[in-house]
Amino acid sequence: MISSDVIKEKGPELLEIIKASKKVLLHLHPRPDGDSIGSALGMKHTLTEMGKEVTVIKGDSPLPAYLSHLPGFDTIVQKNIFEIDLSAFDLFLIQDSGSMDQISNLGPIIFPPTLKTVCIDHHVSNTGYGQLNLVDSAFPAVCDLLVSLLVSWGITINTNAALCFMIGIFTDTGGFRYRGVTSRTFSNAALLAEIAPDFSKILFAMDNSNTKEKFVYEGLAFSSIHTYVNGRVAISEVSYADLQAKNIPREATKAEVSNLLKSVVGWDIGVSAVEEAPGEIKFSMRTRDPEKLDLSVIALELGGGGHKGAAGIFMKDTTLREAVDKLVAVITKLYGPVLL
Repeated sequence: MISSDVIKEKGPELLEIIKASKKVLLHLHPRPDGDSIGSALGMKHTLTEMGKEVTVIKGDSPLPAYLSHLPGFDTIVQKNIFEIDLSAFDLFLIQDSGSMDQISNLGPIIFPPTLKTVCIDHHVSNTGYGQLNLVDSAFPAVCDLLVSLLVSWGITINTNAALCFMIGIFTDTGGFRYRGVTSRTFSNAALLAEIAPDFSKILFAMDNSNTKEKFVYEGLAFSSIHTYVNGRVAISEVSYADLQAKNIPREATKAEVSNLLKSVVGWDIGVSAVEEAPGEIKFSMRTRDPEKLDLSVIALELGGGGHKGAAGIFMKDTTLREAVDKLVAVITKLYGPVLL
């Protein structure tokens, strides 16, 4: 019930790779969420107990304050992939990153021949870029996959790791509300709750770490909604100039605007479009009907990735207007008849 065919097939090989390693690198993907940080810190706590020297780097983006209560958060190294010596590590566990640009958007990455790369992911759009790829989109969160993986190995999950994995599962499933949640997800969460019965304190701290800037951003985002494709696609369009005018920092734009947009009856796709920096547009997409409207297909057309029900795109060297027009054109091309 806990395992999966992918874990049974590739799990033993990964365990041998980990046993043979000494220095392990983990990273956070750009604009890291609970699953990215939870999975990285959860594995750091686990691998450290296995006698490994483990480093977690923050990657491209600032660390989100709302997850600062996670154990080990203060040990995250404030560097991106280009600011460290990759040859100092023998294993890079690349988690929750469907493509190379989810390691970094700052440029092409060249791995030294001595570095073993293993991708552990749950995105259906994963490009299979690791030397070993343990990818299973049946799991709604990487942290869910990792718990099943560790259980299959017979490795004990300590309290700190359990708290981190719980945050990843809780956030990436929307509090167990999103499609993809199964009895296995609840079994893994129950196991973590047994190991760390005070997990609700971490959830409380996360939910009560909002900033004034976040609410200012949400007000701006909800006042900037436009609809497309027969009124079935709702897009919140916030420019860099808008953010600057209200002194809103980039990290405040992490709010779940797209998820709230798709909750409106009649809006089948909700999109948050934010110009985070001049010419840099971040799209976050959610849908009410992932079986008919596969967002991962839309994202792949524009260089992004994700899941059927939730996906993201990052565009550079373009205007907000041009980027939105490109997205609408792709949605119309792929799903226009469904939305008419």
